[in-house]
Amino acid sequence: MLKQPRRWRVKFIKRFLLLALMLFLSHPSLLFAHASLLKSIPDANSHSTASPQQISLVFNERLENSLYYIKVINDKGQSVTTNKASMDETHTHLSLQLPILADGTYVTTYHIISADGHPVGGSYLFAVGSGQNDNTFLPPNQQLMQGHLLSWDMSLQDTLQSTSRIVYYFALLLLMGWVIWSALLRNNDISFQQTLRKWRTGLLRLFVIALIGLIYFHYQELLGDGGVNELLRLFSGTSIGISWLISFVLALLGFVILQRKRWLDIVWVLAMIATKCMNGHAIAFKPADVTLGLDAVHLFAAALWVGGLAIGFVFWKNKAFLGEWLPRFSRAALGSILVLTITGSITTLLFLPKLKYVLYTQWGTLLLIKVGLVVCVAIVGSIIRIYLRKWRVEQKEIRTLRLWLKLDLILMLLVVAIVGLLTYAAPIPVNQPFNWHEMGEKAHLTLTISPNIPGTNSFDLELWMPEKTGKPKQVEFLLKYKDDSSIAPIPVPLQLVEDANSDAGADSFEGFKRFVYKSEGSYLSFAGKWDLELNILDSTDEEIPFTNEMLLY
Repeated sequence: MLKQPRRWRVKFIKRFLLLALMLFLSHPSLLFAHASLLKSIPDANSHSTASPQQISLVFNERLENSLYYIKVINDKGQSVTTNKASMDETHTHLSLQLPILADGTYVTTYHIISADGHPVGGSYLFAVGSGQNDNTFLPPNQQLMQGHLLSWDMSLQDTLQSTSRIVYYFALLLLMGWVIWSALLRNNDISFQQTLRKWRTGLLRLFVIALIGLIYFHYQELLGDGGVNELLRLFSGTSIGISWLISFVLALLGFVILQRKRWLDIVWVLAMIATKCMNGHAIAFKPADVTLGLDAVHLFAAALWVGGLAIGFVFWKNKAFLGEWLPRFSRAALGSILVLTITGSITTLLFLPKLKYVLYTQWGTLLLIKVGLVVCVAIVGSIIRIYLRKWRVEQKEIRTLRLWLKLDLILMLLVVAIVGLLTYAAPIPVNQPFNWHEMGEKAHLTLTISPNIPGTNSFDLELWMPEKTGKPKQVEFLLKYKDDSSIAPIPVPLQLVEDANSDAGADSFEGFKRFVYKSEGSYLSFAGKWDLELNILDSTDEEIPFTNEMLLY
């Protein structure tokens, strides 16, 4: 009488897990990386006499097709339109239609969700009307990838976000590892199986609580100013929201289906891994099938190691079990560390254009700390294997062996904590507009390169020359690529577009006249270190050199 309902239940579970995997594999944002602003119309800090018809923002990669907006705020703090931003078919271009704007200064602010589930926002200023002055603006605000940076002066909200990520990853790996080992261990002892089931139920509860905490501390920044009314779109229209929802449903199913059939336990773990891969860095880099595959294998190996340590901690007093299980775990832990090292190394090379990028970011710093901890784990694991062989001969070695296993457990907790932070830090730094201002004895300059990316950029130069020398005879601007000395300096042809008087208000320096030069083109073609050389030849044939350097990611 009981077989038929069981068959129906197994069939339903199979279909659900298959649907979860299909949602993961078919989601349209799998092939794209962190989103950053490439171009804005009007430009940041631009000044036009006519009111722009629309705000246009172009990003480097595909965006989530939900929870995005553009707002334009006037100098009274009021939104100038109730229109909603629209997205084009490529999911890389946002636009907002504007009414006719009065003369004044305006702030454009935007909010998007990157393909890897991270909220990204930014603001910049532009002016309309003949009475406005470009130089009353501050430099363009940096684009913000919210919650990505750690510091000692973090707000309470940021601290809770980081803590929730650490607890979530620990609960996830511990639960999956426990389920994996429960499926692998074949022990017919009833009390042993009851203990496994009791701990599995507790870990499921811990994971549900950790997932709810993760959602609670992150959903607001994903919604931006959309408010709670946008919650439905978060869980139905974004990768991260869908993955949270599927994880929650899988966790609830786990209370019913786990520790019944070994194959079902393994399928459940694979479904959890696939769902987790729906949000994170692996989803945002190419080739997606490789990065996602590496991420899945990495998660499985990590869960095997974490869950094994938990099994050993719980059943430490069962010497008969330990005698059979510890050698098996030791081999599995060694294999897990090797797999984690290999997959982690390959993933890092795929994420970073150059390996030295680990020295430029907080993500790289965390990665180096993780590498150091993994090396310690490998050393401790080798020592455990030595004492394990001695324990078989002399039972008195068990106390020393237990101390080394405790150290391995502590190292595991530290590694998981680092992983929880790594998954939300940006592997590649976001290029920001380059602003160079220098007050020289014979000339002053302000140079802005925007958006400051490998490719097409706008170069805006303002020179202040002594009134007695007047307009420069020649302005030469050279870019030197420091990472390859065989590449000759690249000249940037600057065109004089304005000859302003020194009485222009905030942009004036006593005894100096301002000259504005502009250029646009793909002169910064490569990521890396660049030297900037600006040579000015004044009307008396005196050369005035300026030099600077910058790093392009």
